[in-house]
Amino acid sequence: MLIFRCEQVRSEYEDKSAYRKSPDQTLTGREVHYLGKNGELFGASLASQGVIRGGAVVCAPLMRFHNTSAYTQGACYELNSDLTLGGTYTTCLQKNLPKLERHNEYGACMEGFSAAMSGNVMVTGLIGAMKWTGGVYARKAEGGIFGTTIEKYTMAPEEGGVRTMLAAHDYLGYSVDVGRFGFWYENGEKATIVSGATRFGQHGAVVFLPFTKERGDLLTFTEDRFVLNGTKMGSAFGYAIEVVDLNNDGFDDLIVGAPFEHRADSDGHFGGIVYVYFSQGVERRKGESSKVFHSPVILRAPGFFSQFGLSITKL
Repeated sequence: MLIFRCEQVRSEYEDKSAYRKSPDQTLTGREVHYLGKNGELFGASLASQGVIRGGAVVCAPLMRFHNTSAYTQGACYELNSDLTLGGTYTTCLQKNLPKLERHNEYGACMEGFSAAMSGNVMVTGLIGAMKWTGGVYARKAEGGIFGTTIEKYTMAPEEGGVRTMLAAHDYLGYSVDVGRFGFWYENGEKATIVSGATRFGQHGAVVFLPFTKERGDLLTFTEDRFVLNGTKMGSAFGYAIEVVDLNNDGFDDLIVGAPFEHRADSDGHFGGIVYVYFSQGVERRKGESSKVFHSPVILRAPGFFSQFGLSITKL
């Protein structure tokens, strides 16, 4: 018999006075709304590196700043393995994106509606950006004394951004993840950010965003603008996604949930569909993004209102 003992990290309040203390009214040097941090939905999304002594990210998508306009910018907190704070991210504020038109620009980004970590890459979803067109922020920290940090986000001002194809209320950033599937630009350092846009085209889509050093801060589509589209109106294709190498071939595969897609046939009524996209296990050439994945394996669950695919995780 084997018994494993996990190291416990103390995270409780040190004493009663610390418990009763009012929350800090500033964050990243900015004034927090006068109601403090109540209602920020701290912990609404949470992800870890999944390794021994790895880090984690926890987010509060309804975090509000200022007292004149309580718009929900959201915030994400990077934690070290001992639960000490490694960094705080409020991208739409820190990058000084325009907010004069409030939610019609970047005044209610809701950063941290989703979050993911893979190796030294952290990704957050900002579904409220630009009238709920949505957005994605990605950060990669290189280790070592000469290490550098790469930050990219879909809201960067360069031409050719995601708004060339996405529109208001498409909800980019509803789900996020990181993988290496076989796109031409991927290698040991370069990866692909994956994000669900659940209302794109009224059926939902999964968008692929190359995470490379090119194009400055801009995180945008592949050169051939490759996306995976849902097929049924209102299905919320991309509501949940998970990246995992299912067949152990060295290439990541993609699982996509469409929890509001309904089907009926001679076998009965099914509510919610999960699509499994296996990588073809080949490094494709530039312009061959459509050849990266096989046709999906379709999983379904009985029960018209089962919402199968609402959440997905790897074990």
